[in-house]
Amino acid sequence: MVGRPDWVNFLAAQLCVNNGFGMKKIIVLLKGGLGNQLFTYATARAIAIRNDAELVLDSVSGFAHDTFYQRTYALHDFNLHGRLASYLERKEPFGRIRRSLSRRWYRNKPLSKKRFIQQVGVTYDPNLLDLKLQNGVTYFDGFGQSEMYFEDVQDAIFNDLSVQCGQQVDDVNFAKKLTKDPSSVGVHYRWFDDDSQLSNMSLDYYAKAINEILLYVKSPTFYIFSDNPSRTKEKFGPLLTQYKHFFIGNDESFNNANRDFYLLRHCNHFIIGNSTFAWWAAWLGEYLSRARTIVVAPALSIDPSVSSTAWGFHGLLPARWKKL
Repeated sequence: MVGRPDWVNFLAAQLCVNNGFGMKKIIVLLKGGLGNQLFTYATARAIAIRNDAELVLDSVSGFAHDTFYQRTYALHDFNLHGRLASYLERKEPFGRIRRSLSRRWYRNKPLSKKRFIQQVGVTYDPNLLDLKLQNGVTYFDGFGQSEMYFEDVQDAIFNDLSVQCGQQVDDVNFAKKLTKDPSSVGVHYRWFDDDSQLSNMSLDYYAKAINEILLYVKSPTFYIFSDNPSRTKEKFGPLLTQYKHFFIGNDESFNNANRDFYLLRHCNHFIIGNSTFAWWAAWLGEYLSRARTIVVAPALSIDPSVSSTAWGFHGLLPARWKKL
């Protein structure tokens, strides 16, 4: 309630939880890069819609101890449905300890009785579709990496994510050009580790993907996006010499992932690598024109226990996408 101290609101919310009354609220822990954050948001948003619950975004806890990748909250440009969590809603103080205790407390309880839900692994879990939230507060910690988690509310998800503010005029105009060109093909290459052959996609895959695109798109123009444009240009140059193509970005825009995402999703066709960033650009790009949009994705399977990424698990790739 407006005008009451935060701690008073928190105690009131806990009273509702303990007594089983009050409105439903789901607090979602956002984490990972842009693509992973979008998956987590979309899945939690779908759960909130199906349960007529308030959606609250914990935009801090999932990044506070990420010293290796140093990810940060990246959804501020989108038209999200939900407010940011308060200090107390993030289980602060001693949030890391309190979240760990909550995980252990609810680990073996039935899903319908959990106040702290942690998704185990990344494989699609159909039980989340039937999740009935209890009155009060439920905390959700999961990646939700499947369209099936939010397919029934995809209109709402698209509306939330179709608006991406803060773009420069030149980028807006370039995006319009990409959209108007029926032959625009967005190509994304994600660099993992130090050119690891285990995680990084091979040029052989991209060569096959280009041939696949040529079967459906007349005189395509390829727009290549990457988290390291200079290395990508050096690697891809020989592969694209006979096709019209452009490398997007430069070393100065190395960390401007939101700008690249904004432009990439305005292409009409897609060749993606093993990247949730590219997955989302392709999903948003095809939404309004699925009948004509071609998405080519890698069919390989990558075990997260032996790699810096996971890929190919059940539920990740929509059946309509072409897998090579």
